[in-house]
Amino acid sequence: MSRLSGLNIQFQIIPIILECELEENIRRARKDGRDENRIKCGLENSRELYSQYAYPRLDITKLSVDEATNKLINMIDE
Repeated sequence: MSRLSGLNIQFQIIPIILECELEENIRRARKDGRDENRIKCGLENSRELYSQYAYPRLDITKLSVDEATNKLINMIDE
């Protein structure tokens, strides 16, 4: 980010948590080629970790990439 500052490019960090249903999360992890141990570890750690933050959330379980992108843009524009 320091490179962006040096180029005088304006930016803002807007945290939004993307989440999906457990079964879909597992399906996507398998599709990415993750092994069962890595999937288990990721699920045990990430879901608990992100549950403590009060950031806006977007459930992307049933959304295409375009739909998720549009919803994210709308959330940011609000």
